[in-house]
Amino acid sequence: LIEKSNWTVLARDAVFNNFGTYNMESAWFNATFFYESVWNVLGFVLLIVLLFKLSKKGKTGIVMAVYFIWYGFGRFFIEMLRLDPLVVFGTIRFSQWLAFAEMILGIVLLVLFIVKNKKGKKHV
Repeated sequence: LIEKSNWTVLARDAVFNNFGTYNMESAWFNATFFYESVWNVLGFVLLIVLLFKLSKKGKTGIVMAVYFIWYGFGRFFIEMLRLDPLVVFGTIRFSQWLAFAEMILGIVLLVLFIVKNKKGKKHV
């Protein structure tokens, strides 16, 4: 339960816009910090496994690119659950645009690192 003293005008308006009431006791909230923590722990396990597999093969940069993709993907969907009023285009929040940009950057880096690692093998 969130203390009434911690409610701001923006939070009350967000509850009204999403639930149609100013009754704070009837408002449900998603535990976005918890969801993000679970997502990050799963990502950590994935990245550690990738790190050990790829470091044996001498491949560099791929783990960082996968991190950008993983974190951006999770953040994009977790941000949908927030009640913050920061919206830029239509129903997409600014933070979702940033997460999407991070995923695109990760994909571009992943392709570049894969190509770089393949070229490096040809010269060896």
